[in-house]
Formats: sequence, structure tokens, C-alpha cells
Amino acid sequence: MSAPAVPVASTGSARTKLERGRGALGPALELVHTGRAPTRAVLTAELGV
Repeated sequence: MSAPAVPVASTGSARTKLERGRGALGPALELVHTGRAPTRAVLTAELGV
């Protein structure tokens, strides 16, 4: 017997979210560690999220 097929849409959306998160991590950490984003509100405003 073969394994059930995994729908492409479910794996594709998970990968998209992961890549989006990784891309935002560098700038977010830079803002926090340099003191330019002391609060979550400032951080999200600076990142445009």
C-alpha cells in the first residue's frame, strides 16, 4: 500500500508562512537590539506589519 497523498496547497501555505517569518526576523531583532523598537507597537509600525 502507498502512503496517502498530501495536498499541495497545505504544504505550500506552510512554507510561505515560514519564509515570511524568517524574512522579518532579522530586521525585527535589529530594531529590538539597537533600542529603536522599545515596545511592540513601535516594532510593528517600523516593520510595516
